[in-house]
Amino acid sequence: MKAESGLVACSDAVLWELARSIMSLEQRNRLEALHDKQQREGLTAEEREEDQKLLALYRETMLVRAQAAAVLKQRGYDITLRNKDGGSF
Repeated sequence: MKAESGLVACSDAVLWELARSIMSLEQRNRLEALHDKQQREGLTAEEREEDQKLLALYRETMLVRAQAAAVLKQRGYDITLRNKDGGSF
């Protein structure tokens, strides 16, 4: 992966932090609220824009997590470890 190559220079500690990164609770709750509202009654133009920005952030977060995990795996780490919250990595 192209972006993954930039992560190769990162330390293991930085990679673990990236691999465990998540959106803030506030961002996750807002995204969920927007999706609920969209299903119930639809969103305003401003809400649709906010929803798209949060979705883009979610996708970017997941991509960075996956790429960091791939580099860690290449370095021989067991990436099946649990994250800080006790959930699956």
